[in-house]
Order: sequence, then C-alpha cells, then structure tokens
Amino acid sequence: MDKIESKFVTAYNRFLKAPLFRAQAKQGERKIVHKYKNIGEMIIETSADKLPDSSDFEKYLIIMYAIQMKRIKQFKARDEENIIFVEVPMSVFRELDRNDYQGIVKALKNIASVTVSFKGEKINKKGKKVELHTTTHIIHEVELNEDTNTLKVLLNKKLYENIYNKHKTLRVHLKDYLKLQGNAKNIYAILTGNSSKTQMNLQTIADRALVQNERQRDTIRSVKNALKTINNTTEIFKNRLEILKDKVKIRRKKQQKKVQKTPQKTPPKEA
Repeated sequence: MDKIESKFVTAYNRFLKAPLFRAQAKQGERKIVHKYKNIGEMIIETSADKLPDSSDFEKYLIIMYAIQMKRIKQFKARDEENIIFVEVPMSVFRELDRNDYQGIVKALKNIASVTVSFKGEKINKKGKKVELHTTTHIIHEVELNEDTNTLKVLLNKKLYENIYNKHKTLRVHLKDYLKLQGNAKNIYAILTGNSSKTQMNLQTIADRALVQNERQRDTIRSVKNALKTINNTTEIFKNRLEILKDKVKIRRKKQQKKVQKTPQKTPPKEA
C-alpha cells in the first residue's frame, strides 16, 4: 500500500461513531438499529439475505478516497435524482492491495441493497420539536466495465455532500483501517469517531461495534484482543491504549491547528 497519496479519507461521522455493519455478517440478520443519545436512531435494513459486513464497507471508503484524491474519470451530479455518478479506475483498488475485482463489485452491491433510515427530532426556529424521518441508500447502483477497467457507481448525493460539512465529518487513517480485520476494524472506527474521549467503557465499545458472543465475558475478551491489535499495529493508536478491566484509556495525539480539514471546499468539477 505504498502508493497511497493521502493518509486520510473523510467520511460521514455517524458511519464511524457507531459502525453500520458487523465485522462478520450474520446469516438471516437483515436489520440493525443504532440509538443515539438525545438525537434519535439510525436503522439499517437490507433487501438481501443478510446485511453487509465491515470488509464490504471499506470498499465504500475507497470510493470516497478516490473522489477526494481526484482519482476519478468522471464526476456528474444529477440534482433532480439526488445522485452523484462517479467512474473510478480499478487501479485505485489495486494500489490499496484490493485485487479481487468481482469481490469488490459484490461488496458494493451488498451496500447498495441497504437502506438507511434516520428517526429523531429537532428544535425548529420557533422553538418547537419537529419529528424527523428520512430514508435513503448509501449506494444506488454499481457496475464494472471490464473493457475500460473502471467501476461506475451511483452515490446518494446528500450523504456524499456531508463530507464537505466539517460538523458532519471525521477523518480516518486509511492505511490503518484497511490493514485491520474483524472486530478491530469496527473498534478502530469507534476510537476514531469518538475523538474527544480519552477513555471508553469496554461494554459500550462492544455494543457500538456490534460485537456479540454467547457469553458476555467472551464479548469483552474479543474487544480487548481487538484493542491490543490496534495498540500494537496502527500508526494513530500505537502504544496509546491502556486496556483495563472494564475500560480503555486513550492517550490522544495532540493536534496542531488546521490539521482537521475537510477534503476541499467544493465537490470536484463535473467531467
């Protein structure tokens, strides 16, 4: 993965604070509900036999990376349909050690089968509570053109545009995220997504990362093993996690001013 041009990819913060999918999808599980304190809930449902998993979601992050690094052949907005059309060279995936092209297409189609619903409430300008309920797709369509070796993807325009709103985004160290497997991938996302926290309860991490074993002590053991992997192998959290009986302490790197940047002020120009 030496050809990565930027260490970071910007993503919608709700997709990191509580990852959308399990490390390994459960056969027959077609719905997951994430509850947010004082905000509402996010409901993830699929029309397929089972939900995608975190290894599928990483392919979506690579699409975001390709756009942000201007590694795309085409970019068109269809305002009336709320869709962004992008054409991504498969060489982007190859440079990131993702060479199974049919597997990449399958992973993105798994995500295209998913609908995401947000339910909650907010206070309007008149000071009254207003109920919110929106349903959308992350990806609408995926198609591999084998003649040109490019991937054509239709993205949800509103979700895509969130990466240009600094209040709705977080940056993920891409190389770290891609090399992690299983529960460690989701837990890394949570540690990144909850960047203001210097300690987190292990059961809270398990709940948000969708780690679930038959016995609660096995669940906590799985979380601890994943945290050890993150502490030993990642650039961002290497030797910065202190794993205790029921919590983890996080020694955050001090951030210099202007380190947290959104990708660019405006989306790429249409090609």
